[in-house]
Order: sequence, then structure tokens, then C-alpha cells
Amino acid sequence: MACAPAVPSPSTVAADASASNGGTSPPSASPVPTQSTFTSEIYGYSVAVPAGWSSIAATARWDGISGVKSDSPEVDRWTSSGTAAAWGSAAPYTKDLKSYTTKTIADTAKYHGDTCTRPPETQGVITVGGERGTLISWNCGILINVAVTVHHGIGYTFGFRDPAVAAATDPTDRAIFVGALGSVRFPG
Repeated sequence: MACAPAVPSPSTVAADASASNGGTSPPSASPVPTQSTFTSEIYGYSVAVPAGWSSIAATARWDGISGVKSDSPEVDRWTSSGTAAAWGSAAPYTKDLKSYTTKTIADTAKYHGDTCTRPPETQGVITVGGERGTLISWNCGILINVAVTVHHGIGYTFGFRDPAVAAATDPTDRAIFVGALGSVRFPG
């Protein structure tokens, strides 16, 4: 034991900190929420969920044909403590990304055309879990962003909505969504 370095006890550390900052107590550490990883039991992908957000797993498999909303049983959902929410789903798809993008825009017009404009306000290239994807943005009276990609014969759709933003894009929401999309890991 004589060769072991001296390790100060917690009370010694607190006393030393108090002495070095003029006699006040050391600052207490507040718990900081950390992001968690959500793995979809139905679709097999995983995604880093932002700190402080909650996850709700899909309870049914999407057929790739019917219309879904951000709170449909066929989507995995992530909700913030504020107004923003995100979702993900997947279904077999044998065509390419361009075709899946066109299908997604047409489906949005078909199922949500009463509130979402056609064509979308913006459309551009994005990376989803290392795969080339398309980011589509609508102002549906609220911010709606959808990212799509095709990986090994599966079409993946990830969405982000924020009812507090009446625009197609918002830098804060985009940063959250793009960060999550970059963390996606696909099965196999």
C-alpha cells in the first residue's frame, strides 16, 4: 500500500475547492440530458434521438402504399418537450431514389394536399445514414421536412414537423433533423 498514490477523499476535494474559490461551496453539477439511440423493432434501423426527446415505437408495419401521418401506428416517433416531432418508416421499394422521391411528393399531395402545397418549396440532396437521399420541405401551415432514401431494396422515410414554425425551413429544426439523419444506421 505504501507505493499507491494518495487519492484525496471526497471531503478533502470539497474542502480544497471551497478554499480555492473564496470559501464558497463547489458548484454542483446538474444532470445534462444526453441523446439516446432508438432501434426500430419493425424496420431495423437505428437513430440517435436528440437529448430530452421521447421515443414511441411503431406498432404496425407500413405497406408502402397507404397514407401515414406523423402519429400513425406505422411510424416510429420521437417527440420533443416543445412542439417539434420526428418520425420514421420503411417499406420494400425496388426502384431508385429519384422514383422514391417522386412517389413521396405525389403521396404527400394525395394524402395531405388539403394543407401541403405541391410542389414542395425546396428539394435537395442530403445524406441519410451514409446513403444519398433527398430532403423535401413544405410549408403546410407548419414546417414539414421529409427525407427519403433507398437502401438494399427498402424505401426509408424520415419526417420532421414543427407546428411552431409556419415556414418550409428553419435553421434550428434543420440542424436537429440533419443531425439525426446522419446518425441513422441501416440493418444489414
